[in-house]
Amino acid sequence: MMKTYRTIFNSESDELIIGKSKFIGESGFTETEEEAISFINSIKSKYKDATHYVYAYILGENSQTQRYSDDGEPGGTAGIPMLNYLKSESITNVTLVCVRYFGGIKLGTGGLSRAYAASAKRVVEKSGIVESRPFSKLIIEMEYGMLGKIEHFILGGDVFVVDKQFQEKVTMSILVEDSKYKKIQKELIDFSSDTVKIIRANVDHYLYDGEKILFRKLDF
Repeated sequence: MMKTYRTIFNSESDELIIGKSKFIGESGFTETEEEAISFINSIKSKYKDATHYVYAYILGENSQTQRYSDDGEPGGTAGIPMLNYLKSESITNVTLVCVRYFGGIKLGTGGLSRAYAASAKRVVEKSGIVESRPFSKLIIEMEYGMLGKIEHFILGGDVFVVDKQFQEKVTMSILVEDSKYKKIQKELIDFSSDTVKIIRANVDHYLYDGEKILFRKLDF
C-alpha cells in the first residue's frame, strides 16, 4: 500500500560563502539510486574544478535507502550533517550535493559540519517541501445528460479532473486521494442513481499542497 511522504518540489541551487570557501548546494528529486548517482555525476560535470563534491541522499517511501559521502573532508563533517538534516525533516526521494571551493581558511570540524548542514537546509528550503500523496485515477463513463450534474457534484469534493472524452458517451478521468476513493465512488454511484460506470485505473503518487496537485520541473 502506497504511503504519503515528504519530499522537495523542485531542483534548486544555492550558494553560501563561509571563511572564504564557497559552498554550492544542489538538490534533486530522485526515486532510485540510479537517478541519485546520475544527479551526483551531473553536478560533478557542472563544477569540474571544485575541491569537494559532498553528497547525501534518502530514497524510498520508508526512507529505507540512505547514503552519503564526505569526499575527502574529515570523516563525519560533511555528508553526515547533510543526511541528518534530511532525516530531521523526514524528507525522502531527495539527493543533495554540496560543492566546495576551498578558500584557503580551515574551518575546523565544527565549522565544516555547520557549513554543510547550513547548505543543505538552505537549498532544501529553496526547493520547497511538499507532500507526495497516493491518488487513485477513476474513469467515469456517463450519458451526456449526466455531465453537468456530475461536474457540479465534483466541484464540491476533493476531486481533480484530468481529462474528458466525448464519443458515444462521455468519459471523464479524475484523481482522488486514494484514502477517499471508495467514498467518492459510492457517492457518485448514489448521486447518479447507479447510471454511471466507474473504473479505478491505477494508483500513483502526486505532489499535493493541501489544495491542488502540483507538477514539478526536472532540470537534469
